[in-house]
Amino acid sequence: MTEPVTSLKKQFANLVAGIVLCLSIPGISQANTVPHTHHSHQHPVITCNQLMELLFLDDLWPRIVAERDLESMGDFYDEHSILAEFPYDESKNLVGIETIAAMFDNGPFSLPGELSLSTLPLARVAYQDTGLIIKQWTMVNTAGSFQGIAVKLLNYTDHWNRLIDLEAGGLVDLADFANTDQPMDNTAFDHLADHLLSAVESAKVINLDNQDEAVTYPDSELTVTTLAAIPNQNHGLLIAKVSDADHEYLTFNAVEKTENGWQVVIQARTTLTTDE
Repeated sequence: MTEPVTSLKKQFANLVAGIVLCLSIPGISQANTVPHTHHSHQHPVITCNQLMELLFLDDLWPRIVAERDLESMGDFYDEHSILAEFPYDESKNLVGIETIAAMFDNGPFSLPGELSLSTLPLARVAYQDTGLIIKQWTMVNTAGSFQGIAVKLLNYTDHWNRLIDLEAGGLVDLADFANTDQPMDNTAFDHLADHLLSAVESAKVINLDNQDEAVTYPDSELTVTTLAAIPNQNHGLLIAKVSDADHEYLTFNAVEKTENGWQVVIQARTTLTTDE
């Protein structure tokens, strides 16, 4: 009876988490669209049901993997989805549901014996029609165990779809992203990294170290180093290190191309070092 009890506890915890997320959305009781004007780029407002769907699908993923359920892959990816590796190399991208499903079929799903996947969410954020998920994962099989961190950029139309799924196999801590010896230049997304702080002015920004604490940046001059930049149509994922003489931060940015250029929709930040 232990497993059903544990499952019920997890479902209850997820329900509570969903309610908390819903309560955190300004104007959640309002209609799920906002008036369109000719002067601004408007988005649908995320509803409570959509947030609950985001949590539900993310919690369902370990079962999909454990059951080697290829038929359900279409609930997570479509023909435009990108599955990428970190350190990022565009030539290694897998594009489209058929290619991604084939990778799972010939890769982890082909391992002998039972297969299990456990995850620890570090961030699950929805804002406008964009979702950002960051989580640690451990895959266990008779061949051994494998760890990593996944960063997923999602877009909501009539359901949540993974536009970009970045898998960092072997990483166990967020700080490991900053240890790559393969930094990129800042030209991606029309040099967005060079004015990253102004690009987050209208974004939803969360503090991964303490989500109850607001994110602030020092007034001193900051240096931004791009660690990964992955575009997909009018959306993209930018991972960047932000530093000055006394601080160093790691940022995960869900970005979107608007009539005013590339802007940050969601930013999740963790502190790497500080002298304070």
